[in-house]
Amino acid sequence: ATEISRSTREDHIRGQDLLLGIRDLAVRQFGPMTKPLLSEWGIHESIDFGHIVFLLVQHKLLRASKQDSLDDFADGLDFHEAFVKDFEPEGKVVELPTIA
Repeated sequence: ATEISRSTREDHIRGQDLLLGIRDLAVRQFGPMTKPLLSEWGIHESIDFGHIVFLLVQHKLLRASKQDSLDDFADGLDFHEAFVKDFEPEGKVVELPTIA
């Protein structure tokens, strides 16, 4: 069985910093498939990550300070900017003719 190590240190990370770390890890792991994969998992906006974090807090797998709030995750990431833009082709988009 896997055992979860519980830290006794008083480490704290802000919601915005956590979102940036999630973005970096997800893009590194899943590349251009990040946004579709997150969508498949039901994660469509940054507040969804906040819900996950606060469920982990509720189940005592994470701790939150009194200042922490679900609002810390609201509007934290523009998903297109975070997970799509770097993978879009550069340059001019050319319309291809329709073959009848």
